[in-house]
Amino acid sequence: MPVVLWSGYLHWKHRFRGGFTRLFLTKIVCGACLQVQAPVCTIWFLMDPDIALRPPPGYVVCHLVMLGDGAVAGFLGGRLVFSRHRD
Repeated sequence: MPVVLWSGYLHWKHRFRGGFTRLFLTKIVCGACLQVQAPVCTIWFLMDPDIALRPPPGYVVCHLVMLGDGAVAGFLGGRLVFSRHRD
């Protein structure tokens, strides 16, 4: 995740000249949430490997929120990359 965030930051600065819109804010927030949640879930799993067999609701919610964050960030990234009409 740190490499993804860093390369996204560099691309944002270079290609979009650091323009700050709601789209970029949403991508940054989603990336930051993933950056925090992924280690939490990983450490939780490393402390209790059997959690995968019968996951508590909090563990499942953490993974679902990460899935949503990644989906939103990816969707918005796709809009940025493929936003131009090709003739």
